[in-house]
Amino acid sequence: MNNKKMLTKEDGKEYCADRHFWVGTLLLAHKYGWKPEMPRMSYLAPKVHVSAGDAQGISQALERLFATALVDPGRVFPVPLDMGELHQFKEFIAGDEFAVVG
Repeated sequence: MNNKKMLTKEDGKEYCADRHFWVGTLLLAHKYGWKPEMPRMSYLAPKVHVSAGDAQGISQALERLFATALVDPGRVFPVPLDMGELHQFKEFIAGDEFAVVG
Protein backbone atom coordinates (compact mmCIF):
# COMPACT_ATOMS: atom_id res chain seq x y z
CA MET A 1 0.00 0.00 0.00
CA ASN A 2 1.36 3.39 -0.99
CA ASN A 3 1.75 5.73 1.99
CA LYS A 4 2.33 8.81 -0.14
CA LYS A 5 0.08 11.37 -1.75
CA MET A 6 1.44 13.31 -4.69
CA LEU A 7 -0.04 16.76 -5.14
CA THR A 8 0.40 18.25 -8.58
CA LYS A 9 -0.32 21.63 -10.12
CA GLU A 10 -0.97 22.48 -13.75
CA ASP A 11 2.42 24.21 -13.97
CA GLY A 12 4.10 20.86 -13.22
CA LYS A 13 5.05 21.59 -9.60
CA GLU A 14 4.68 18.63 -7.26
CA TYR A 15 4.52 18.09 -3.53
CA CYS A 16 4.93 14.63 -2.05
CA ALA A 17 3.15 14.17 1.27
CA ASP A 18 2.95 11.22 3.60
CA ARG A 19 -0.65 9.98 3.84
CA HIS A 20 -0.61 10.70 7.61
CA PHE A 21 0.49 14.27 6.90
CA TRP A 22 -2.26 14.75 4.29
CA VAL A 23 -4.99 13.47 6.62
CA GLY A 24 -3.63 15.49 9.55
CA THR A 25 -3.47 18.64 7.43
CA LEU A 26 -7.09 18.25 6.38
CA LEU A 27 -8.16 17.78 10.00
CA LEU A 28 -6.16 20.79 11.21
CA ALA A 29 -7.43 22.98 8.39
CA HIS A 30 -11.00 22.01 9.27
CA LYS A 31 -10.36 22.73 12.95
CA TYR A 32 -9.08 26.21 12.03
CA GLY A 33 -12.03 27.16 9.85
CA TRP A 34 -11.70 25.50 6.46
CA LYS A 35 -15.10 24.75 4.97
CA PRO A 36 -14.45 21.96 2.43
CA GLU A 37 -16.34 22.10 -0.84
CA MET A 38 -16.72 18.31 -0.83
CA PRO A 39 -17.20 15.78 1.96
CA ARG A 40 -13.86 15.49 3.77
CA MET A 41 -13.52 11.80 2.89
CA SER A 42 -13.50 12.81 -0.80
CA TYR A 43 -10.04 14.33 -0.35
CA LEU A 44 -8.68 10.87 0.49
CA ALA A 45 -9.74 9.39 -2.84
CA PRO A 46 -7.00 8.21 -5.22
CA LYS A 47 -7.60 11.06 -7.66
CA VAL A 48 -9.23 14.27 -6.52
CA HIS A 49 -9.17 17.81 -7.84
CA VAL A 50 -8.94 20.59 -5.25
CA SER A 51 -10.27 23.89 -6.59
CA ALA A 52 -8.47 27.20 -6.17
CA GLY A 53 -11.18 28.30 -3.72
CA ASP A 54 -10.76 25.17 -1.65
CA ALA A 55 -6.97 25.54 -1.69
CA GLN A 56 -7.38 29.14 -0.56
CA GLY A 57 -9.60 27.97 2.30
CA ILE A 58 -7.01 25.42 3.42
CA SER A 59 -4.25 28.01 3.17
CA GLN A 60 -6.21 30.56 5.22
CA ALA A 61 -7.01 27.97 7.88
CA LEU A 62 -3.33 27.05 8.19
CA GLU A 63 -2.49 30.74 8.43
CA ARG A 64 -4.92 31.01 11.37
CA LEU A 65 -3.18 28.02 12.98
CA PHE A 66 0.22 29.73 12.64
CA ALA A 67 -1.13 33.05 13.96
CA THR A 68 -2.69 31.32 16.96
CA ALA A 69 0.56 29.45 17.64
CA LEU A 70 2.45 32.75 17.78
CA VAL A 71 -0.02 34.48 20.09
CA ASP A 72 -1.18 31.59 22.28
CA PRO A 73 1.04 28.52 21.79
CA GLY A 74 -0.69 26.63 24.60
CA ARG A 75 -3.89 26.62 22.54
CA VAL A 76 -2.17 24.98 19.58
CA PHE A 77 0.64 22.77 20.81
CA PRO A 78 1.26 19.93 20.67
CA VAL A 79 0.47 19.82 16.97
CA PRO A 80 0.50 16.28 15.55
CA LEU A 81 2.39 17.44 12.44
CA ASP A 82 5.66 19.21 11.73
CA MET A 83 4.94 22.96 11.64
CA GLY A 84 7.75 23.52 9.13
CA GLU A 85 6.26 20.99 6.75
CA LEU A 86 2.82 22.56 7.24
CA HIS A 87 4.27 25.91 6.25
CA GLN A 88 5.93 24.42 3.16
CA PHE A 89 2.63 22.81 2.21
CA LYS A 90 0.78 26.11 2.68
CA GLU A 91 3.31 27.81 0.43
CA PHE A 92 2.91 25.07 -2.19
CA ILE A 93 -0.86 25.33 -2.43
CA ALA A 94 -0.90 29.17 -2.13
CA GLY A 95 -4.51 29.33 -3.23
CA ASP A 96 -3.89 27.49 -6.50
CA GLU A 97 -5.90 24.50 -7.60
CA PHE A 98 -4.13 21.15 -7.46
CA ALA A 99 -4.76 17.47 -7.93
CA VAL A 100 -4.12 14.77 -5.36
CA VAL A 101 -2.81 11.57 -6.88
CA GLY A 102 -2.21 8.29 -5.12
